[in-house]
Amino acid sequence: MLTKEEVNKIKWYRQSGAGIPFTIGMPFLGMIPFYKKTGFYFPNDLATFLKTENGFTFYHYFNYYLIFEQTKKLFDLVENNPKLFEDLKKDFYEAARKSEEVGLNILEKSVKSTEFQEGYESFVQESERFWADSLFLDFFDPFENKVIEFIFSDKMPEKNQINILLSPDDLSNFQQEQKELLAIYEKSAGKINVEIKQDLREHSQKYYWLKNDYEKVEFLNEAYFEKELKKLFNKPRLVLDIKKGLNKFQETQKAKKNLIKNLGLDEKTIKRLNFFNSIAFFRDERKRFNQIGDYVLIKVIKKIHQEMGVEFEALKYAMPNEINSIIDGDAKILSELKKRNGEGVVVFANKGEPIEVVSGKIAREYFDIAEKTIKASEIKGMTVSPGKAIGTARIILSQADFGKMRKGDVLVASNTRPEYVPIMKKAVAIVTDEGGITSHAAIISRELGIPCITGTQVATRSLKDGDLIDVNANHGLIKIIKKAEE
Repeated sequence: MLTKEEVNKIKWYRQSGAGIPFTIGMPFLGMIPFYKKTGFYFPNDLATFLKTENGFTFYHYFNYYLIFEQTKKLFDLVENNPKLFEDLKKDFYEAARKSEEVGLNILEKSVKSTEFQEGYESFVQESERFWADSLFLDFFDPFENKVIEFIFSDKMPEKNQINILLSPDDLSNFQQEQKELLAIYEKSAGKINVEIKQDLREHSQKYYWLKNDYEKVEFLNEAYFEKELKKLFNKPRLVLDIKKGLNKFQETQKAKKNLIKNLGLDEKTIKRLNFFNSIAFFRDERKRFNQIGDYVLIKVIKKIHQEMGVEFEALKYAMPNEINSIIDGDAKILSELKKRNGEGVVVFANKGEPIEVVSGKIAREYFDIAEKTIKASEIKGMTVSPGKAIGTARIILSQADFGKMRKGDVLVASNTRPEYVPIMKKAVAIVTDEGGITSHAAIISRELGIPCITGTQVATRSLKDGDLIDVNANHGLIKIIKKAEE
């Protein structure tokens, strides 16, 4: 456990977002097998969880300088041992699919049953595995300039060319869902018959997870997608928007192919470029299985609440590996949950050691200290989609804030995930605290053709709802033109 003095001396890189300890605890559990499997770890790692008016916000910090030492080793492996990443990806998919299968199955069982408890243990193990196989993705986020230098060396293309070259080779899961819904729309010829209903049922089974996050989940059933299909019937503009996005993807692929040829990129550069293009899609796949896992986790604690009467708000503070002890009535853990619920929690992890969960006011104290170390004289970040825009800032920290977004606003968030896409479509520009060229915000902003700056670390803290801001994504700068009225 880090002392407060140590926390104050470290330069931190921060991730944050809406999330409860129970769901965020899963990637923390994955850190131990991650270290055992790869030798990599998050140095001086800590997370705090704070209640807000709309729910929870988590803040995850890791040592900026020490993580860079880890990232340099990853660059070396990309160059000299690419098979490691192929093996990790293969293991990831195997574990992720097993966790989904087992997780959905246990939701049909009583929490007191042997089938549930054994199944839940299997779900946690497989979830730990898929996190262990994918946590290396987060190492690249703070160092996107270093990533670009690594890919292109001394033959640096122009910024707009870099963004084209680093566009994913595959459709995002969101775009793929839209493409498949469009195919159902075209097949239907404006009518929903038995065959179309079956198509929508299969569509739901594939994409039921799209709106889930670390705090709130919803199963998108056949009826939901039938409503989405009817929107396409009634609003031809939506059909045109989907087609426009798909056409843009094809145009970008063609432009990328031509750029690689015209720039005369050598084999080594193309190999590195292909690796990071694949990383962008891998991140999108991790988000998919993460959203599926969050659905299972939150449904699990709802079942425990309903069947055992354990307070739901307290269960949000459990770690995923504590569930079966809670079901068994472990008085010590149940008492600890009440304490965490009342006073907050901070989680520590380092170099493959078991995570340490500390309850009490200390959570707020560690948060305050860590936040004070993150300073900036101006709001700037990484250009991941070029362009300029002026608009009203809307600080979006969770799905509860989505209603604030209006067409033409600037979306300001800690990060974005698939459930953010509808409001991203309203934005004239996007600014995030974290992420980089392979992040969700980067991928979607390029798909939408709007300016985007990531990795500012301070945007959600420095900007206020209603600020009129100038987003210059050509230079990675955000300026306040007029502050919102107090």
